[in-house]
Amino acid sequence: MTVRAFWLLGLTVGGLAGGPALAEAAPVSQAAAGYQPSVVGVYRPDAHPVWGAFERALGATGRVSLVAPRPPGGGSGAFTAAMAALARPGVRTFVLEPSFSMGALATTEPETQEQSQGGGSTSYTVTVALALPLHMRATLREVGTGRVVEQVASTVTLTRPVSYSYTRQTPKAEVRRLASEAAQRLELQRARPPQDVFADELAASLDDLAERVAEELVRRPTFRLIVPIARLEPAQDRVYLGLGRNVRLRWDDGFRVIRGGQQIGFVKVRELGDGVSAAQPLYVKAPFAVGDRLEEDDQVGIHGGLRLLGGLLPMSPGALSAPALGAGLALEADVAPYIPTSEMYVTASGVGLWSPGGAVGGMVDAGLARRFFVRQTAYKLAAKGAVAVTGAGLLPGGGLGLGVEHHLHEYVQVSAELEGLAWQVPGGWAVGPLARVGMTLMF
Repeated sequence: MTVRAFWLLGLTVGGLAGGPALAEAAPVSQAAAGYQPSVVGVYRPDAHPVWGAFERALGATGRVSLVAPRPPGGGSGAFTAAMAALARPGVRTFVLEPSFSMGALATTEPETQEQSQGGGSTSYTVTVALALPLHMRATLREVGTGRVVEQVASTVTLTRPVSYSYTRQTPKAEVRRLASEAAQRLELQRARPPQDVFADELAASLDDLAERVAEELVRRPTFRLIVPIARLEPAQDRVYLGLGRNVRLRWDDGFRVIRGGQQIGFVKVRELGDGVSAAQPLYVKAPFAVGDRLEEDDQVGIHGGLRLLGGLLPMSPGALSAPALGAGLALEADVAPYIPTSEMYVTASGVGLWSPGGAVGGMVDAGLARRFFVRQTAYKLAAKGAVAVTGAGLLPGGGLGLGVEHHLHEYVQVSAELEGLAWQVPGGWAVGPLARVGMTLMF
């Protein structure tokens, strides 16, 4: 997003309030946006309701054009032949062959929960459950070549718990009786068909399983979005494309900008509408033009890299503000697609510490960070909690940080950060600055 000073005050309040949405007169059709979805036919091997749930979930993604040929013969061969008859030049056509199975009905290990009742009394609740795994796999074959291009699998497990409770004062014979009754109830359930035991949960679970598989499938490279730039707004630092929530775009989704087969830039989605989105250029080799191709990038929003640090830390009881050096690893996960807001990250890092006086230790921290981009440079505001182990003991603490990052490439950045941290030490608090530098790879 364009950097504005008041946004720096919105790390948590403004960040969690959500990002901007695009106003639009009407959703843009995929054809008008220059997007040609692949044609997919789902082969139904039988009349199980999961296939209908899968087709609905797949169609809701907006990333495929579903067809349902009715071949005169049966079997997957006849279905594939019917799909081949529907194929059009320049449009990739696929047959999707799903499979579904129920695993073996099993009994989980007993779990005991302890709870204080007041007056020194304690109660115990023992829970054992029947567990039924549901498995679904989808195999995507390209019509014409028969080549398997994608395979996706997922599992959900249904559980039916049986519990009994007792206290310390309950006679052992009574506890054994309660356990025996619970075991009998489980055996009665196990004697029934699994689809009857889980009749109430099965329909919703099949929908959930089908949606998981469909969502993962359309995020694979085969269904990568490829669209032209529809409009440029250089004054707003925005690139517009004619797709949005209708194809499950999310905040911070990335696109490579391609011209003449060469990458000339990288952009990230900053504003979302139902049929239009605005992206911010982050990496620019040459000025963009309307019609340049945008190809969806498969980054998952995980950043990881090496960090070197130096600063003042409580390294020993007699040196609560001693010079220290450290090295370690840092991880960040972009949570913008789920909040939603732009460039919000959950962060974690761990470093080993050493001071010139010979003291050693370690530190771990976790928190939130938000970035504000001006092309290839990002400014970072962070808040974190931390725990250090040094010669001064186990020290809880936390603080704020400011940083600047420069993207050498859309997958590589160098960074420098300055933090102010406060540590709870025996008898009070110790405050000191830390400086970090590092290199990060983005996945």
